[in-house]
Amino acid sequence: MPLRPLIEARYVRPDSVDDYSVTSPSTDDYNCIAWAAGRDDVWAWPGEERYHWWPPDLARNPTLAGLADWFRSLGYEPTDSLDFEEGYERVVLYSLADGTPTHAARQTGPGAWTSKIGQAEDISHRSAHVLEVDSGYGRVKVVLRRPVTAGYGSNLQRSATSPPLTPTRVKWLNSSVPLGMTFTDT
Repeated sequence: MPLRPLIEARYVRPDSVDDYSVTSPSTDDYNCIAWAAGRDDVWAWPGEERYHWWPPDLARNPTLAGLADWFRSLGYEPTDSLDFEEGYERVVLYSLADGTPTHAARQTGPGAWTSKIGQAEDISHRSAHVLEVDSGYGRVKVVLRRPVTAGYGSNLQRSATSPPLTPTRVKWLNSSVPLGMTFTDT
């Protein structure tokens, strides 16, 4: 069942409801942190080990700094700009006013970002600011970038144990998903 009304009520700015589209069916196979890192096979979070996957060589520090450490280990470096930059891909980390990390999104091209909304769908959105809602994900607090090695999404990591890509699991890893496109489970 699509969760678009929930997404709009909690996570999308009221002035931005036309600036995103649902791009996949709901799944709890992965979360926004994993998706921003290009993974669709783990629920990545530096919290309790029994509930969440985390790289074994990194401290389990459920803070913005802890999340940024993982992205730095993937080749990302801090930057101040959200602007699209040819030859780089960006990830942003969101937090509430008290500093609690809440979300991550990945830039997929000029004016194009992708996010995984909890156990709900993946979405494509026109800017990182579309999801800046104080009662939802809060605000963008960390911006990271890394060089693109061979086209957008080519740096993304897929585990050998990842589920096969079926028509309902297509993730459009190497290109921006046009706004307005939706998938249905058939």
